[in-house]
Amino acid sequence: MNTSRILVIDDEFLIRRALADYLEDCDYETEMAADGAEGLAKIRARKFDAVLVDLRMPRVDGLEVVTTLKAEHPELPVVVVSGTGVLQDVIAAMRRGAWDYVTKPIHDMDEITVVVERVLERAQLIAERDRYQQELEQMTVELRSALEQAQAADRAKSQFVSSVSHELRTPLTSIRLYLSLLQTASEIRRKTYLDSLTRETMRLQTLIEGLLDISRLDLGKTKTQPRPTNLNELLTTLFTDRAKLFAEHRLTLHLDTAANLCTSLSDPKLIEQVATNLLTNAMNYTAAGGKVWLRTEMQPFNNQQWVTFSVQDTGPGITAEEQTHLFERFYRGSTGQNSNAPGTGLGLAICKEIVNLHRGHITLDSTVGTGSTFTVWLPMCETT
Repeated sequence: MNTSRILVIDDEFLIRRALADYLEDCDYETEMAADGAEGLAKIRARKFDAVLVDLRMPRVDGLEVVTTLKAEHPELPVVVVSGTGVLQDVIAAMRRGAWDYVTKPIHDMDEITVVVERVLERAQLIAERDRYQQELEQMTVELRSALEQAQAADRAKSQFVSSVSHELRTPLTSIRLYLSLLQTASEIRRKTYLDSLTRETMRLQTLIEGLLDISRLDLGKTKTQPRPTNLNELLTTLFTDRAKLFAEHRLTLHLDTAANLCTSLSDPKLIEQVATNLLTNAMNYTAAGGKVWLRTEMQPFNNQQWVTFSVQDTGPGITAEEQTHLFERFYRGSTGQNSNAPGTGLGLAICKEIVNLHRGHITLDSTVGTGSTFTVWLPMCETT
């Protein structure tokens, strides 16, 4: 059965009844309206697939109906029904937006079927065209977005290569310089140059290891092996191993573990790498006599409980502007640049990517002149 719904608008009852009956015999669903005002009210109340409208009617005539529908429902096919001898009205209606026309008197009712099928087919073709155009526009937007992302990735790659070249060049230049100086150095200066060579070699090694870590993360080769992990035990071991080193830097390292800490779903080796990096940064940027705290805690975030650990220091703090860039690759804040503290600008970027692999996040709370607190948020193991 044809599911198309046709509205017949004609002020002559016998004509609109005859048209409606014929269309129903052709399996169309029909409704009738006695004038343009009633017809427009019906169209605004429900959906129709086509409209047959007489041109000459009292109150609101066919031309006004065509004009109104062109503005309100341009996708709705409108067929005007005109009496013989008023061709100018038909032309006017077509110019205003009518799709087709039929003349009275109608000698062959099949003419109605032909015209209705023609406008319905045209409406379907237009709808399909519009759908394809929308899909094409959506694909264009997606392609443009993909292109912009590719261009951004290319720029990032170029920037990365440039940064790597710069960072590698600095220690290599120093190494070549000190090797040259060693050839003519006195015994007194030779030890100084050897110490400098050792520091630059260690810096180069740290940079290469960081680059390898970043490369593995980018290529997806850093595989996490998450399992129920007791962060209290992991960080207590790390605290024991690092307390002496902090003491040598005249710093006090404190450990504060939560008694109610749940196990986290994490890779112990990777999380230890994150904690080690954060502790090393705190040690390097906190002045002698300062303090560093290593804490574990259960904390809520977004209606969810997280297993967290934090590293808090009494260092110089980080400005709000620098905090927005701190996790970018090769970024070193003003404190790092103006100090003798070793660093490549890769450590925090690696930390963030490792934490992201665990479906967690890392936050920073810092005040200039007071210190900084880095907090790692990890998902806890679900209870069974």
